[in-house]
Amino acid sequence: MPANFVSLFFMKNKYWYNRFLWLTALLVFLHTVMRYFFAKGMFFDGVTYAAVAEHWSVDLGSTWLPHYHNRDFPFYAHPPLLYVLLGSMFRVLGSHWWVENVYNAIVFIVSLFLSIRVYRTIFDDKKNTFAWLWIALASLPLFAWTNRTSMMENTVTVFSLMAVWFVLLSKKYNNPIWLIPAGFSVLLGFLTKGPVALFPLFLIFIYDFSFHTFSYKTVVQSFYLLALTLLGFSLVLLLWPDAISFFKQYWQKQVFNSVTGSYDSNGFQTRLQIFLKWILELLPFILLSIALIIYAKKKQISINYPVLSLFFFLALSASLPLLISAKQRMFYLVPSLPFFAMAFAALLSTVLDQYVVLLYEKIKKTAWSLLILGWLCSIAWMLCCLPKYNRDEDIQKDIEQIVSLIPKGSLIGCDYQTAVNWPMVAYFARIGRYTISDVGHYDFYVSSDTNPGENWRKENLELRYFSLYSRVYDN
Repeated sequence: MPANFVSLFFMKNKYWYNRFLWLTALLVFLHTVMRYFFAKGMFFDGVTYAAVAEHWSVDLGSTWLPHYHNRDFPFYAHPPLLYVLLGSMFRVLGSHWWVENVYNAIVFIVSLFLSIRVYRTIFDDKKNTFAWLWIALASLPLFAWTNRTSMMENTVTVFSLMAVWFVLLSKKYNNPIWLIPAGFSVLLGFLTKGPVALFPLFLIFIYDFSFHTFSYKTVVQSFYLLALTLLGFSLVLLLWPDAISFFKQYWQKQVFNSVTGSYDSNGFQTRLQIFLKWILELLPFILLSIALIIYAKKKQISINYPVLSLFFFLALSASLPLLISAKQRMFYLVPSLPFFAMAFAALLSTVLDQYVVLLYEKIKKTAWSLLILGWLCSIAWMLCCLPKYNRDEDIQKDIEQIVSLIPKGSLIGCDYQTAVNWPMVAYFARIGRYTISDVGHYDFYVSSDTNPGENWRKENLELRYFSLYSRVYDN
């Protein structure tokens, strides 16, 4: 087969070129996300949610009265859908450490799948290189970090992508029936993390604004979507009356306190700091996008500005309203990241892709050799050298030893510093369903540097992080 014909085949169909980009993105995800699914340890927010879900799975608490580490401590931080989903897996598979990792892996894979479905719904052109979307997502450290732990934002991202996909299908086929699953998806997002998941309700306005098709139908369709979401929420309250009490507590203790700044007296400063951090996280996207737009204008390359506007403003609708709250964390931005990535991928595919294809044609043998070598080395490393713990190894090993001595669900005493060491509190709750507290009556005591005094005996366990004492009773 002549060399020029082979080159023409690759240039015309780009089949192996697309596969090269897909596999490159997956190799990055293997190192930044997927390898963490095979080891123990997560950021303490994820450990906390896993503990609440595991308690739900063994009937410690209920759906509308979830518990963190004992029956007297209701957990109103967030709506309960994540605990029910993850807790259901615990019920089926058991309370093993890897269950939440399986859940994380499923959520991550579904997020990647849905992001492509949303992107393809807008781009019917088969010439578009869809793999750029995964390349864009793989280049976001925050997206990778959040997806390797049981953060609530991951599940919210799935439901948000579902809602956006269904709304776009309703616009594409001019069929309002798709708004029914869209409204249901928004409801699922709300039942996972409250008002922050409601941004897809603005999508119809954003779509018609971007494509200059704004009309009375925009208002009508948006009203349908909102009405369907409210109807679903009303059914939840009707079918489960305990939900009314839960949402009253949730609104007061979480939403109201977050917005008014009860969690943070420096609310404005916190908002400004987090906004600047968001800008820094997205700065490579911003600078490269500006450069690509300028270059496209000079070279008279046509850019689909309505699509860019759609994804960009959708991403802003998922991120900027978060600044209303004084309680801020970087990972709150995660549900908006797929849409920032879609806007950036659209630019890459339109402006840069044609040049990358030419480069690929020149070095494709070398590129594939390096990619295959990268995959082989990565798989070999994972089989031989993959660590058993992602983080907090000493704490987890100590608690695993304690479980062999103290019945699960027990109250364990500690000093104040340990009682407010939230990662340790989360691990005790997740691994042993233990409550650790510096108040109350207890028969066991843990501390990293404090001796509880007389009438306590130090247990002969090979603990690394802290010591365990048991109370000695007089005969």
